[in-house]
Amino acid sequence: MHLYQIWMLPEKQGLKPVYDQKNFSEAEKRGKLRLVASPDGREGSVKIRQNNELYATVLGSGDTVKHALKKDRHAYVQVARAA
Repeated sequence: MHLYQIWMLPEKQGLKPVYDQKNFSEAEKRGKLRLVASPDGREGSVKIRQNNELYATVLGSGDTVKHALKKDRHAYVQVARAA
């Protein structure tokens, strides 16, 4: 089992913490960005109480993906495993 756990502060103080987990297959992420967490739970993603979108991908040697940021948004990339 592989687990990736992140903690985010909710968008408003006083909201009760929530916890959820979901498996996203390698096939769903292979060579593309798969939405895994979002404020509205769209596309089967985990629903979060924050104005964030979290994507996951599995890339092979030479593979690339692109994501256009919305105005006034920022991004970071975290590599979980590489060789």
